Amino acid sequence: MTDRLRNVSRRTVVTAVAGVVVLAFAAAALAGSSFQNGGFELGFDSWKVASSGDGGWFVEHSQPLPVSGNNWRGPTEHELAAVSDQHHAASGVLYRFIKVGSKNVRLTLTLYYTNYASEFCTPATLDETIGSCNQQFRVEILRSGASPWSLASGDVLKGVFKTKGGSANAIDPTTVVKSLTGLGDKVMLRIAFVGNRGVLNATVDDIRVDAG
Repeated sequence: MTDRLRNVSRRTVVTAVAGVVVLAFAAAALAGSSFQNGGFELGFDSWKVASSGDGGWFVEHSQPLPVSGNNWRGPTEHELAAVSDQHHAASGVLYRFIKVGSKNVRLTLTLYYTNYASEFCTPATLDETIGSCNQQFRVEILRSGASPWSLASGDVLKGVFKTKGGSANAIDPTTVVKSLTGLGDKVMLRIAFVGNRGVLNATVDDIRVDAG
């Protein structure tokens, strides 16, 4: 139904738009929304993507996944979702900016994952080339001027979701809601994965920013 959008660049920021056939109902659903393309029905339009190693973030419709060939549950709403995939050690960030200002603002998203490594481990880096285990999936709010790869405490304003040692190796689609109120005029939403012990298929979909 749609050509696969692939991002396997070497920490090179790209915006992938081409290759997606946009369904008419999807365009209508996005019309008037203050947070455009939160369901990835327009590919990576409005998002920025960067990756390192042998994998990255992809916009997909159905299984199997494009790099690992793994089975995949698929989107939780409409036709497309963002999912990480890899052959060998890889990391990737998916990010965009949100205007908060003085309003009460609420972030809502749906996520799920399957970790094919034996465990999660969460060092304070998104570098997949370190010698020790780095296997993690995380969603955070960063200050707008931060590097999208940063885990510095001064850059990370709020945690939204993070795996850690002892986390289940797979979860079903889960809705996460976090307030962004008071975090600043403009912030960065950063979604990241790292896998250097096995394939990590992390999925995000139906991302919304509403008053509340």
